[in-house]
Amino acid sequence: MGVSLMTVYVIYITFIIFVILLIVIGIYFLTLLRYHKVQNKKVAEVVDEIKDMMENHLSYDDLGKIPKEELEYLQRITSNKIGLQGFLICYKNHIDKKGFNEKSREYANKIVDYKKLLNNRIVRNKYRQSYILYLLAEFGMNTEEVEEFALGSLKKNSIYVRNNALRVIQNASNVFLVLEALDLIDNSDHYFNDKILIDFLDGFMGDKVLLNEHLINKMDSYSNRLKRIIIEYFSNNCVDYEEVKLKVLYYLSTSEDKELLIASIKYFGKVFDDMALIYIVDKLNAEDWELRAVSAKVLGQYKNEDIKQELFEALRDENYFVRYNSVFSYIGMEDEKVLKDSIDKIKDRFARHMLIYAMQSRGIISFQEYSNILEPVVENYTVVLNPLVEEVAHNDN
Repeated sequence: MGVSLMTVYVIYITFIIFVILLIVIGIYFLTLLRYHKVQNKKVAEVVDEIKDMMENHLSYDDLGKIPKEELEYLQRITSNKIGLQGFLICYKNHIDKKGFNEKSREYANKIVDYKKLLNNRIVRNKYRQSYILYLLAEFGMNTEEVEEFALGSLKKNSIYVRNNALRVIQNASNVFLVLEALDLIDNSDHYFNDKILIDFLDGFMGDKVLLNEHLINKMDSYSNRLKRIIIEYFSNNCVDYEEVKLKVLYYLSTSEDKELLIASIKYFGKVFDDMALIYIVDKLNAEDWELRAVSAKVLGQYKNEDIKQELFEALRDENYFVRYNSVFSYIGMEDEKVLKDSIDKIKDRFARHMLIYAMQSRGIISFQEYSNILEPVVENYTVVLNPLVEEVAHNDN
């Protein structure tokens, strides 16, 4: 049956429409490329125009002596998107060369007006608040109005707005602003990612000693989740004040929250304290395997005969990860000859296999010795000889 004339027309028209669409799309992207090229050229012109002026301003001992007309000129430039981008490039170049300081912050506070940015169409409405917060964070601005704007932004639904608001608060160097933000976050219905909150505290640009003192004083008023985040921040920065150690020790000895306990145990894996040992050893026998596993790993940091015996006993734990952490902690504090002599004395096959595997992986015995010591077949169990994987599969035959 031949193809009808109507079918040919449909195919022909479809092809023409397809070609037209390709042309339109091509024109759109070429226009967009041209637009960005023009925009980048204009930004580069702004940079060339103001970079020397900025460097001159920031060389003043007193920024109050900068000519008023020059400040007003920069304020006009930064009220539009292209001028603002050019100013940001110059500012970041200066920070990269000279480092951030209070003078550069004061300078940005004099030039950039976030209220004007909110009212100008620098970006589409959907992204405007997030972008403005990003800019305020980059400039390290900390006027009272900016701080209030950032705190209010923590209540917004957009995760990008909230995260950029945290960066503004982080860079504002105001301890009490951080504490206010933590109170708001702890009582918020919005979710804040744990890692972002830890990074928020880690990257705080103000007086960390003062921040730590206030965090310790307020710890008990926070939720268990925020307590854990603060303890992880203390761990990352090895904050070892006596008050901090006592507070974390208190949570380790009294809390029933698993995640808070894990954070407390890990803290004492970086900040050593013999008073914590009794509680960490106790958690080596906890019902929850994660508590046992993290305790086994942290105890490897403490060289102690009693701990060595506890770790040796934990080689028989029913959980693989507990055995794994225990054996590597154990062999890190035991004499190599004693380790080799103990192989035949261990009756528990899982503990024995784990010890042999750990010794081989740490170079205490060679792979050939590992293969010779480990029996390929033990009663009705088939053992897969792989130094990277500990696998025991039951054989029903």
